[in-house]
Amino acid sequence: GAWCAPDLDRADALIEDAGAMGERVTVWVVDDPQTPQGVVETSGYIVKVLNELGLRADLKIVDTFEEWSEAVSTGEAQAHVGGWISNYPTASDFLNPKVLCSSWGNYSGFCSESLNAMFEDALRLQATDPAAANSAWTELDHQLVEEAIVAPVDNPVSVFAVSARVGNVQVHPRWGILLSHLWVQ
Repeated sequence: GAWCAPDLDRADALIEDAGAMGERVTVWVVDDPQTPQGVVETSGYIVKVLNELGLRADLKIVDTFEEWSEAVSTGEAQAHVGGWISNYPTASDFLNPKVLCSSWGNYSGFCSESLNAMFEDALRLQATDPAAANSAWTELDHQLVEEAIVAPVDNPVSVFAVSARVGNVQVHPRWGILLSHLWVQ
């Protein structure tokens, strides 16, 4: 379905069903020159919402990526704002860091042998039956949402404005507008 608004009643029910009302949660964020603009503020907002939902959330701001990464990879950080992007626009490249138990990018610490098996099956299908692979990737994505190991906050969209004189505008899903392909009248 289409997203229409936050469902705070559902979030309250999920927290209550989990028996987590009043649990302490620390949201970790690194504040250094490489931190993307808005991440610290977004983390503060997440803490505010978690507190409104009945958790006891705090924000821990650290100075270095190394300290943040250590806390996240060891599980000391219970929550954090992170991101990933595909190196190549395929489902396997996008899902890999968040699914595989042994993956370097598995900051959640979540490990599911059944989801790993689904990933491997979809990867095998990709070479021989792309249509079946697409269905397998879709099913895996749905299972990941059901497990809720990550909570997407945003999905950036890039907008490019060009004049009517510009032709052959091509946009790559990873690299953006391909300037070498443009022509101008």
